[in-house]
Amino acid sequence: MPATEIRRSSRITRLIQMYSPSLYYELKLYEEAAQVEDSKEIFLLPNASPIDPQATNNSIAKLPDEFGKCLKLSKVDIEGNKLTVIPENVLRSWTTLTELNAARNLLTTVPDSIGVLTKLIRLDFHQNKISSIPSSIMGCCSLAEFYMGINLLSSLPQELGALSRLGTLDLHSNQRDELGLQFSEVKIYILAPH
Repeated sequence: MPATEIRRSSRITRLIQMYSPSLYYELKLYEEAAQVEDSKEIFLLPNASPIDPQATNNSIAKLPDEFGKCLKLSKVDIEGNKLTVIPENVLRSWTTLTELNAARNLLTTVPDSIGVLTKLIRLDFHQNKISSIPSSIMGCCSLAEFYMGINLLSSLPQELGALSRLGTLDLHSNQRDELGLQFSEVKIYILAPH
């Protein structure tokens, strides 16, 4: 089976070991199975088995750049940390992502490069400090669920209306009195208290 060789630093190894013991164990199994000579430097990820890291509720303040080398991810769960930004270079590398959960952090913006995630189906940024959504969101053409509740939104980009698969848009507890919804051609369920 073909495999992608990925370099890793001892820092990323420690992060994986601390925040996702099951992922660390799975990586060790891959190393042993592939009989990697220098297991401190290289591990193999089979193309057919993407690994989906979960790093929830760990007070992580910054995503390591090494996450940008994980090219086959389908799901990333970084909920409940202290992230203030998702690095553009890391996000741009996750082109196979179908789910991103970055809820309950300290994010102030949705990365401008969000539009490169054309396979993204579920995007969760609820309970952050985000005040706007970039127009590049229209590149997320597969997006079906978008959670932006408990943020600081006062307006929405018209480009949201271009997302024909968007069925759920959660905007509760924003500055919704000022939100101008212009979705006449799209059926969207807005989750908001009555």
